[in-house]
Amino acid sequence: MAMEIPRPFPLTEQVLSLFVAWLFSKGLVAGTVKNYLAAVRHAQISQGLGDPRMGSMPQLEYVLKGLKRKSEAQARTRRLPWRYCRD
Repeated sequence: MAMEIPRPFPLTEQVLSLFVAWLFSKGLVAGTVKNYLAAVRHAQISQGLGDPRMGSMPQLEYVLKGLKRKSEAQARTRRLPWRYCRD
């Protein structure tokens, strides 16, 4: 039996949330992830499947908000390297 690969379109909230989490795991920041989401939304609309209305997906909003908060916290804890000797 061959395993059927699910089609990515039409988009579901669960698929988008997993996609966003995967993008953050690759080190992308919130602004870049939102650009990726805009591109995915455009792809769905251009295929004639309608607007996925990402603003009405509460789980996706929670994932974006939480990962944005996490990336902001990591950015605050970064420090510039200390230089021990100057010439």
